[in-house]
Amino acid sequence: MHCLFPHMFFLRHSMSVFRSGLLVLTSPLSALSLRLVPILASAARLVQDTLYVHLQPGLSLTGSTQPRSTYVPATSEVYTLISKLYTDADAHAHLDVRVLLTNILNQGATPPVLGSVQNLSQPPEVVLTDFEMGDGGQSNPVKQRLERYATSCYSCRPNLISVLLYPEYELEVVDGELPPQPETGASGEPLESYSDVVVGGTFDRLHNGHKILLSVSCMLAEKRLLMGISDKDLLESGSL
Repeated sequence: MHCLFPHMFFLRHSMSVFRSGLLVLTSPLSALSLRLVPILASAARLVQDTLYVHLQPGLSLTGSTQPRSTYVPATSEVYTLISKLYTDADAHAHLDVRVLLTNILNQGATPPVLGSVQNLSQPPEVVLTDFEMGDGGQSNPVKQRLERYATSCYSCRPNLISVLLYPEYELEVVDGELPPQPETGASGEPLESYSDVVVGGTFDRLHNGHKILLSVSCMLAEKRLLMGISDKDLLESGSL
């Protein structure tokens, strides 16, 4: 019996802690569900306030060409992953985790051209990724591509720092085979979408459950998302 992934951490205890960060997830969706806990734990050691999460499964940071953001279809598998990500993030109470939906596209929406830089309220000081270099190559070119990828998608702080995360995944190989993995019930079928989506609530202290609700609402809306926010009497009578 031996570990599938050796114990590798690119991080050092002396590394600075950043107020805001961008986590670029590149692992296949089928693998990410089991990897989220150690990935978030590694990121939480570096980022103390706001952690943006960008989903780009299959992104390669090696090779001669600079990678670009592409659309990810809004499927039940993506929804399940986002829900699990927010649920797992509850273990890190200091982190305000925000999954970015810029490149998540539902089946009825007209795709705008990706390429414009999206402004973020807390521009990241560091960009992190779960990307793994399988050939043991030099990390500097990969980190440079990661920095260029991040700044081509989102507004970031000057002198952006890049970090390759190497969490210790708790998957083991037994007699050359992976252990059976739990069924999630999710599929690659597109989520049914609607022209207009309406959602309401008090949203009194926005928490990760609210973020799941708002994320799926955005994924279902083709043109317009309407939000009704309760106040006054409903706020006073509401309980957390």
